[in-house]
Amino acid sequence: MKDGKVVSFERYHQDKKIDKIILISPYGLGDTMNLCGFKDALEKKHNASIHFIIKPTHEIVMKMYGIKDYSFQTFDKNELRAIAQRNTEVKKGEYFVAHPQFIGDDGKLLEDFYNFKISFVDIFKKTLGLSDDVQFKYPTIPPVLSNEFREKVEKIAPLNKVILFSPEAFSTNKVVPDVLENEVKKLTDKGFVVISNVIDKHETIKGSVYLPLTIDEAVALGINCAGVLSVRSGFTDIIVPFLKETVIYYPNIETLNLYSLSYLKDKNIKEIVAPDTKLKKIGPCFQIEKKSNENLFRFCITLFRKKERRDSIKYCVFGIQIWVIKKIKNCRKHLLFGLIPIYKEKL
Repeated sequence: MKDGKVVSFERYHQDKKIDKIILISPYGLGDTMNLCGFKDALEKKHNASIHFIIKPTHEIVMKMYGIKDYSFQTFDKNELRAIAQRNTEVKKGEYFVAHPQFIGDDGKLLEDFYNFKISFVDIFKKTLGLSDDVQFKYPTIPPVLSNEFREKVEKIAPLNKVILFSPEAFSTNKVVPDVLENEVKKLTDKGFVVISNVIDKHETIKGSVYLPLTIDEAVALGINCAGVLSVRSGFTDIIVPFLKETVIYYPNIETLNLYSLSYLKDKNIKEIVAPDTKLKKIGPCFQIEKKSNENLFRFCITLFRKKERRDSIKYCVFGIQIWVIKKIKNCRKHLLFGLIPIYKEKL
C-alpha cells in the first residue's frame, strides 16, 4: 500500500532492497485469513514485517486485520510450483507460497489433515514453520454497513426481518438444493425475508431474494441482520468471528470433520450435515435421485442426467453429453454436444 493505493509488489519495491517476508496466498478466503491470524507470531520469529500477495477479492481480509502491506497478483499452478521449488520455507526477502500443497514434504502434512490428525487452522501454523504453542488471532475490524446500503436493503425488508443465506461453496461439494430450499421456506413462513449471497444469480435459492452483493457488503449485512445461514465456505471463515450464532451446512460428514468450527467455544454454531442424496419415486419404474452436484433421472437405467459443477452444467441422455452450459466471467455459454456454440447468456 503506497499513498493509500494498492500497487504491485514489484513497483512498490523498485530500487529497494527487499527485507520483508513475502507470503503468497494462492487459493481461498479462509487460507488468507489463516495466514493473517499468524502474522504477528511469524513477524516476531523472523524479526521482519510481512508483505502479503493476495487475490483482489481477498482484500476484505486485510481490512479486517488492519493490514496495509499487501499487493494483488494471481499465479497459475506452474508459476506457484516454480516459486515453491526455489524456496521451500519462510525466509526474509524470498517469495513463499504459503499453502500446505507447496511446502515440499511429499504431501505428509496434507495427508495428516485429510486423516483428521491436524485441524484446518493448525495446518497453516505448520506450513509457516511456527511452534505448536503459537495462538491464532481472529480479525477485529468488521466492515461497516453504510447508510446507502442499509437503505437499499430496507427497501426489501427491515434488517431485523432479513436472513442472509450463503449457499455457494467452491472448494467442497454442493449441498442438495432441496435441503436449502426447505430451510428458506421455514424462515419465510416465520415472516423473514431470505437474501441469497451468490456470485451467480442462477444459484439463488428458490424462495429467497437475489441481491447483488460485494464481499464487504455481504459480511456487513450478515453482522447487522437477523441471522446468517451458510454452506461451509471461505465466507463462513471471515464472518463467523463477528457473529454470536449461526447455522452452517456441510455436504457430508467428511467435510464437517475437516472444516468444523466447533473449536470456537464462545460461539453458538449449529453445524448440520445435509443428506448426501434425496430420492423421489415417480411410479414403479422411474425415479429422480438428487445428489450434491447432479440429478439422476432413472428408468431402469439412467435415462437423463443433469450434472452441476462450479464452472459448468451438463445434460446427458443415455450417457451422451447433449447440452453444456459453461459458466465464465459475466456470462454463460450454451454448447450443443459440449462443442457447438449456440448462444451466450449475459449475467
